[in-house]
Amino acid sequence: DHPWETVRELMDHGVIDPDIITAAWIHDVPEDGEKLRQPRIDPKTGVATTSYKKWAADTEEILVAIVGSVAAKYAMLMTRPQPDGIETAAGGVPTKEEANGLYYVNLVQYPQVIMIKMADRLHNVRTLWAMPEDNQRETIISTVTNYLPLFELARDEYPEATDYFIAEIEKALRPIAEELGMDYDSI
Repeated sequence: DHPWETVRELMDHGVIDPDIITAAWIHDVPEDGEKLRQPRIDPKTGVATTSYKKWAADTEEILVAIVGSVAAKYAMLMTRPQPDGIETAAGGVPTKEEANGLYYVNLVQYPQVIMIKMADRLHNVRTLWAMPEDNQRETIISTVTNYLPLFELARDEYPEATDYFIAEIEKALRPIAEELGMDYDSI
Protein backbone atom coordinates (compact mmCIF):
# COMPACT_ATOMS: atom_id res chain seq x y z
CA ASP A 1 0.00 0.00 0.00
CA HIS A 2 2.69 2.49 0.95
CA PRO A 3 4.22 3.25 -2.48
CA TRP A 4 0.77 3.42 -4.03
CA GLU A 5 -0.55 5.79 -1.35
CA THR A 6 2.53 8.00 -1.76
CA VAL A 7 2.01 8.20 -5.53
CA ARG A 8 -1.75 8.69 -5.23
CA GLU A 9 -1.37 11.61 -2.83
CA LEU A 10 1.11 13.31 -5.15
CA MET A 11 -1.04 12.86 -8.24
CA ASP A 12 -4.25 13.84 -6.46
CA HIS A 13 -2.60 17.14 -5.54
CA GLY A 14 -1.19 18.10 -8.91
CA VAL A 15 2.30 16.66 -8.67
CA ILE A 16 2.47 14.67 -11.90
CA ASP A 17 6.07 15.02 -13.06
CA PRO A 18 7.02 11.52 -14.34
CA ASP A 19 10.37 11.51 -12.53
CA ILE A 20 8.76 12.45 -9.21
CA ILE A 21 6.05 9.81 -9.62
CA THR A 22 8.57 7.12 -10.61
CA ALA A 23 10.82 7.99 -7.68
CA ALA A 24 7.82 7.90 -5.34
CA TRP A 25 7.02 4.35 -6.54
CA ILE A 26 10.54 3.14 -5.75
CA HIS A 27 11.51 5.44 -2.87
CA ASP A 28 11.84 2.61 -0.34
CA VAL A 29 13.62 0.14 -2.63
CA PRO A 30 17.17 1.18 -1.64
CA GLU A 31 16.25 0.89 2.07
CA ASP A 32 14.05 -2.18 1.93
CA GLY A 33 15.04 -4.08 -1.20
CA GLU A 34 16.98 -7.23 -0.32
CA LYS A 35 19.41 -6.94 -3.26
CA LEU A 36 20.14 -3.23 -2.77
CA ARG A 37 20.25 -3.05 1.03
CA GLN A 38 22.69 -0.53 2.47
CA PRO A 39 26.01 -1.71 3.82
CA ARG A 40 26.23 -2.55 7.49
CA ILE A 41 29.07 -3.15 9.88
CA ASP A 42 30.23 -6.77 9.80
CA PRO A 43 29.74 -7.98 13.39
CA LYS A 44 32.79 -10.25 13.18
CA THR A 45 35.29 -7.70 11.86
CA GLY A 46 33.72 -4.37 12.88
CA VAL A 47 34.23 -3.14 9.31
CA ALA A 48 31.55 -1.95 6.87
CA THR A 49 30.82 -4.55 4.21
CA THR A 50 31.36 -1.84 1.60
CA SER A 51 31.65 1.91 1.82
CA TYR A 52 28.42 3.88 1.84
CA LYS A 53 29.74 5.98 -1.04
CA LYS A 54 30.38 2.88 -3.16
CA TRP A 55 27.02 1.34 -2.21
CA ALA A 56 25.20 4.58 -3.15
CA ALA A 57 27.00 4.83 -6.50
CA ASP A 58 26.37 1.16 -7.35
CA THR A 59 22.72 1.31 -6.30
CA GLU A 60 22.08 4.51 -8.22
CA GLU A 61 23.69 2.95 -11.30
CA ILE A 62 21.27 0.02 -11.08
CA LEU A 63 18.29 2.34 -10.63
CA VAL A 64 19.40 4.57 -13.52
CA ALA A 65 19.33 1.55 -15.82
CA ILE A 66 15.75 0.80 -14.73
CA VAL A 67 14.06 4.21 -14.23
CA GLY A 68 16.43 6.83 -15.66
CA SER A 69 18.86 9.22 -14.06
CA VAL A 70 16.50 11.81 -12.56
CA ALA A 71 14.08 9.36 -10.90
CA ALA A 72 17.04 7.32 -9.65
CA LYS A 73 18.65 10.41 -8.13
CA TYR A 74 15.39 11.41 -6.41
CA ALA A 75 14.94 7.89 -5.01
CA MET A 76 18.50 7.85 -3.69
CA LEU A 77 18.02 11.26 -2.07
CA MET A 78 14.96 9.83 -0.28
CA THR A 79 17.13 7.10 1.23
CA ARG A 80 18.22 7.80 4.79
CA PRO A 81 21.84 6.73 5.30
CA GLN A 82 22.35 4.15 8.02
CA PRO A 83 24.87 5.33 10.62
CA ASP A 84 26.71 2.04 10.63
CA GLY A 85 27.26 2.07 6.88
CA ILE A 86 28.79 5.52 6.36
CA GLU A 87 32.35 6.58 6.89
CA THR A 88 33.08 10.10 8.03
CA ALA A 89 35.84 12.13 6.42
CA ALA A 90 38.05 11.03 9.32
CA GLY A 91 37.19 7.38 8.66
CA GLY A 92 35.00 6.88 11.73
CA VAL A 93 31.38 5.82 11.98
CA PRO A 94 29.02 8.79 12.44
CA THR A 95 26.29 9.08 15.01
CA LYS A 96 22.64 8.71 14.09
CA GLU A 97 22.36 12.51 14.27
CA GLU A 98 25.25 12.97 11.82
CA ALA A 99 23.69 10.47 9.41
CA ASN A 100 20.35 12.27 9.70
CA GLY A 101 22.11 15.58 9.04
CA LEU A 102 23.46 14.20 5.77
CA TYR A 103 19.96 13.02 4.85
CA TYR A 104 18.39 16.44 5.52
CA VAL A 105 21.13 18.23 3.57
CA ASN A 106 20.34 15.98 0.60
CA LEU A 107 16.58 16.59 0.87
CA VAL A 108 16.73 20.39 0.98
CA GLN A 109 18.42 20.61 -2.39
CA TYR A 110 15.38 19.46 -4.36
CA PRO A 111 11.76 20.59 -3.86
CA GLN A 112 10.75 17.58 -5.98
CA VAL A 113 12.25 15.24 -3.40
CA ILE A 114 10.64 17.20 -0.58
CA MET A 115 7.27 16.62 -2.28
CA ILE A 116 7.89 12.87 -2.30
CA LYS A 117 8.90 13.03 1.35
CA MET A 118 5.72 14.95 2.23
CA ALA A 119 3.51 12.32 0.59
CA ASP A 120 5.60 9.56 2.19
CA ARG A 121 5.36 11.14 5.64
CA LEU A 122 1.62 11.75 5.27
CA HIS A 123 1.01 8.05 4.71
CA ASN A 124 3.41 7.20 7.54
CA VAL A 125 1.55 9.40 10.04
CA ARG A 126 -1.84 8.15 8.88
CA THR A 127 -0.68 4.64 9.77
CA LEU A 128 1.06 5.59 13.01
CA TRP A 129 -1.40 3.46 14.98
CA ALA A 130 0.44 0.38 13.73
CA MET A 131 3.68 1.40 15.48
CA PRO A 132 4.66 0.87 19.11
CA GLU A 133 4.00 3.93 21.29
CA ASP A 134 7.68 4.87 21.56
CA ASN A 135 7.98 4.92 17.77
CA GLN A 136 4.79 6.96 17.53
CA ARG A 137 6.25 9.57 19.89
CA GLU A 138 9.55 9.65 18.02
CA THR A 139 7.76 10.02 14.66
CA ILE A 140 5.57 12.84 15.97
CA ILE A 141 8.55 14.73 17.38
CA SER A 142 10.73 14.26 14.29
CA THR A 143 7.89 15.24 11.98
CA VAL A 144 7.12 18.45 13.87
CA THR A 145 10.70 19.51 14.62
CA ASN A 146 12.54 18.32 11.49
CA TYR A 147 10.16 17.67 8.62
CA LEU A 148 7.51 20.38 8.83
CA PRO A 149 10.12 23.18 8.63
CA LEU A 150 11.86 21.30 5.80
CA PHE A 151 8.58 20.92 3.92
CA GLU A 152 8.18 24.71 3.82
CA LEU A 153 11.12 24.77 1.39
CA ALA A 154 8.90 23.31 -1.35
CA ARG A 155 6.28 26.06 -1.01
CA ASP A 156 7.67 28.33 -3.75
CA GLU A 157 7.46 25.60 -6.39
CA TYR A 158 4.43 23.67 -5.07
CA PRO A 159 2.36 26.09 -2.94
CA GLU A 160 -1.03 24.33 -3.02
CA ALA A 161 0.39 20.85 -2.55
CA THR A 162 2.63 22.06 0.29
CA ASP A 163 -0.37 23.64 2.05
CA TYR A 164 -2.34 20.43 1.67
CA PHE A 165 0.38 18.07 2.88
CA ILE A 166 1.34 20.16 5.90
CA ALA A 167 -2.31 20.58 6.94
CA GLU A 168 -3.06 16.87 6.53
CA ILE A 169 0.07 15.80 8.40
CA GLU A 170 -0.79 18.09 11.31
CA LYS A 171 -4.41 16.92 11.25
CA ALA A 172 -3.24 13.30 11.50
CA LEU A 173 -0.60 13.95 14.18
CA ARG A 174 -2.49 16.14 16.65
CA PRO A 175 -5.04 13.56 17.89
CA ILE A 176 -2.41 10.84 18.21
CA ALA A 177 -0.13 13.16 20.17
CA GLU A 178 -3.01 14.08 22.47
CA GLU A 179 -3.92 10.41 22.90
CA LEU A 180 -0.32 9.77 23.96
CA GLY A 181 -0.49 12.65 26.45
CA MET A 182 1.79 14.91 24.39
CA ASP A 183 1.19 18.65 24.07
CA TYR A 184 1.34 18.97 20.29
CA ASP A 185 1.65 22.78 20.36
CA SER A 186 4.73 22.66 22.57
CA ILE A 187 6.70 20.19 20.45
